[in-house]
Amino acid sequence: MLNGVSKGWPQVLSSMKSFLETGQGFDL
Repeated sequence: MLNGVSKGWPQVLSSMKSFLETGQGFDL
């Protein structure tokens, strides 16, 4: 489970980063 979470974090962080930069995020 931890392995799956650690693999998923980069996508979550990049989504948040995109949301902050462009004002719109994307669904994972």
